[in-house]
Amino acid sequence: ERYQAAIRRALEIAMKIADDAMRDVALSQIIRLSVKVDHMQTARVLLRTIRSEKLRAELTVESPVLAAHDAAS
Repeated sequence: ERYQAAIRRALEIAMKIADDAMRDVALSQIIRLSVKVDHMQTARVLLRTIRSEKLRAELTVESPVLAAHDAAS
């Protein structure tokens, strides 16, 4: 529950970031936290919001379960 609160608060802050690259970096950290605490649905939804193809690819390499889900959808 503590992680869920942290993820929600971090998302609130990240969505206020105007610069796309900085927002992508912030979202990538939230995705990593989500994967760490096994909130895969959150991680997958946020992965789709990342605009940088390179960063999205890095995240799927770090967490192959995200890549496996993308291939299935």
